[in-house]
Amino acid sequence: MTLVENEIPYSETLPWPEGMAPMAVIDEDGALSEPHAQYAWLRHNYPVIAMHNEVGPDVWMVTRYDSVRAGLRAPKVYANQPADTQPTYAFVSQWDAPNHTRLRQFYARAFNPKSIALVEDAVRERAITLIDRFVAAGGGDLIEELAVPLTLITIGSVAGLPTEDIPTLKEYSEHMLLLQARARALPSSEDAEERSLEFLAYVAERLDVLYAEGSESVGGVIAKAWKDGEMTKEEAAQMTGFLFVGGHDTTTMLLGHLVRFMIEEPDLLERLRTDPEAPALAVEEAVRMRGAVHRATRYLKEEVVVDGVPIPQGELVRLVVAAANRDESVFDQPNEFDIDRDNSKHLGFGAGVHSCPGAPLARLQLRVALEEISRRVEKFEFDGADALEIQPGHSISLGPKRLMVRVTSLT
Repeated sequence: MTLVENEIPYSETLPWPEGMAPMAVIDEDGALSEPHAQYAWLRHNYPVIAMHNEVGPDVWMVTRYDSVRAGLRAPKVYANQPADTQPTYAFVSQWDAPNHTRLRQFYARAFNPKSIALVEDAVRERAITLIDRFVAAGGGDLIEELAVPLTLITIGSVAGLPTEDIPTLKEYSEHMLLLQARARALPSSEDAEERSLEFLAYVAERLDVLYAEGSESVGGVIAKAWKDGEMTKEEAAQMTGFLFVGGHDTTTMLLGHLVRFMIEEPDLLERLRTDPEAPALAVEEAVRMRGAVHRATRYLKEEVVVDGVPIPQGELVRLVVAAANRDESVFDQPNEFDIDRDNSKHLGFGAGVHSCPGAPLARLQLRVALEEISRRVEKFEFDGADALEIQPGHSISLGPKRLMVRVTSLT
């Protein structure tokens, strides 16, 4: 099938290969949880498509590397917030300049190499405790028993939130994710806003404590900025809450993916044990190949033509970084896990002014986890036919929701 001139390439009208689920705004049955085959087919045949959206403007998908990168680096055209509106909450990923610039500077102050290096010992101590417990048990659900507690406790400490409150904060964070999803035309829940407001009230009280203590945590930096009049109390609470939510969800899924690679690539664990550079290289390759954030949603401030297809002003555009990261024109053999490849161009942490501010912390947590796992584990195996459950494809972050594994210890 060839599109006629001016025909809009809607997903449901394309000649998808037999057995391949068409792309859709909402993944109703979980068929789009890992849509890398669809991304590859689109890159080669229809690099820009549209999808009908029942709750707003049409949603477009852009899948080729050069076009995705160009969109990420053009915030004046590809806006984070809808035209003529202001986000209700100070989630930095949903703001544009000048407010985005003003708010993001506080993350930049705290997420610097020196500050990140200072938390490495604490991250390693937590990782060792959790990994030793998991290995001694012979395995289990790697997500709930290892990845979630490691990332939650780490980001909670960085944000200045008490460890004893982490179980409650995890529940709150799920509602915050649903609240963010609502702003991106994704499924949410009726009580997402109410529960998120409860969480933000808790965070605001905690920021008062951090300020009084003179805390040097990221939460302490934000608290000082609030008390110094550089931001409002609401902005300070929302920024800290966003930090907590965004700082654990994607890292949790990436750790799950890395263990999947250890199962799929039998030589990987030995390489991680014997090559000091391998853990950091493996993290970058996992972010490229199975990054937890598949797309960046933008609002067009003007009409653009992308790969020969005109997209009208005001439409929603999904810049599909997961598709771009497997573009054959940039990455040789992109569907192969190769930690020795040059990953300097991957878009797994975004690009431009909206690149992930917490990337250094994510890299640190994952590198340390790999170092300590490789010192203790001889082999991972899937535990059962249904060992792997992937998050539904309409979620903000995509990756393992459950990963049952058996562990063979080195000792």
